[in-house]
Amino acid sequence: MPRTRIYISGPITKGDRNNHLHQSLVAMEHLLKAGYAPFNPMLSMLCPFNVPTNLCHGEWLEMDCSWVGVSDAVLRLPGESIGGDMETDHAKSLGIPVYTDIELLLKEVPCESI
Repeated sequence: MPRTRIYISGPITKGDRNNHLHQSLVAMEHLLKAGYAPFNPMLSMLCPFNVPTNLCHGEWLEMDCSWVGVSDAVLRLPGESIGGDMETDHAKSLGIPVYTDIELLLKEVPCESI
């Protein structure tokens, strides 16, 4: 059976990039261990040579919103992020639930395809 898809939304470029990556990896591991299928766009920070560098911020957001649109829920991590705010607004406009608390997400979102 397919796993429930959780989009991890959060800051990437504003503030401490290492902290942003770390918090996304912790959330991703927690979701994976609980049986979900997390999508973590912050992983793009790990392989800068394999990621197209000529994309503007808007193009990245378009790609991210495409993934948000097929997710079952969004986990919004702490931190200031224009992109994160746009992703969560997009999710809400599609009726996709947005959580800021991973424990609440685990309680309310079934760990199977919705």
